[in-house]
This record gives sequence, structure tokens and C-alpha cells, in this order.
Amino acid sequence: MNRKNDNKKSIVERLTYPFRRFVSRRQKLTRRERKNQNYLIAFCLVSAIILCSLCTRIVHGVYLMNNLEVKGQKLQTENVDLTKQTGELKRDVKLLKDDDYVLKLARQRFLLSKEGELVFVITDDKDDDVLASNSVDLENNTEDTNSSVASN
Repeated sequence: MNRKNDNKKSIVERLTYPFRRFVSRRQKLTRRERKNQNYLIAFCLVSAIILCSLCTRIVHGVYLMNNLEVKGQKLQTENVDLTKQTGELKRDVKLLKDDDYVLKLARQRFLLSKEGELVFVITDDKDDDVLASNSVDLENNTEDTNSSVASN
């Protein structure tokens, strides 16, 4: 039974030996050595804190840089679109300075005609339904006005 306790002690002693050795070494150190060791530990802690803060700043900077690159690409595509649009507008301005073009445009948009010229309006099927319903309304209105004129 004594041997079993010795085995247990020896296992505990073997496991705790490095810690005990460290403690005994620490106790044996001179005051100056302990002070230097404390300075070293403090320096390591401060260095670790500075290193962590620098790493977080770098990661944040990379994140911001990626966001700025995405915004830059969007702005470049928008710039290309706007330059195309300004080119088209400049072309339109040049055309609008031409009197013949303005007359042609007015005839197309507002169904204006020159003297002695006939205008034929060609519409889509959808527009035909709207025009047909409008013409039926116009016929009803003319019949109503005719009957009201006849009754007077």
C-alpha cells in the first residue's frame, strides 16, 4: 500500500515538477533580475497590444479600400453613361439649331402639315382601340348636338 502512494506521489511530483522548478527559480532570482523580467513581460504585453491594434487598423483599411474600389467602378460606369448622354444631347442641340430639322420634327410630333399637304396617321392596334372609342364618343356627341340643334 505504501508503494501505491509512492507511485501516486511520484506521478504528482512528475507533473508538478516543472511548475515547482519555475517557482523555485523565480525565488532564487535577484531583485534586479526580477525587475528586468517584469519589464520584459510588460514590454511583451505592450507590444502585443500595439500589434493587435495595428492589425485591426490594417484589416479595416483593406475593407475601406475594397469599398472605395467598388464605388470607383460604379462611378466609372456612371461616367461613361453620362458622357454618352452628353454626346447625344450635344448632337440634339446641333440638330435643333437647324431650321429644316425643327420643321420636320414639328410635323412629326404635332401632326402639322405644309399648305396642300395631307397627313396620314398610322397607329398601332392598341392605339386603334383608343381612337375607335374616341371616335364613337365624338359621333355620339355630334348626334346629341344635332338633336339639340333640331329641337331648338
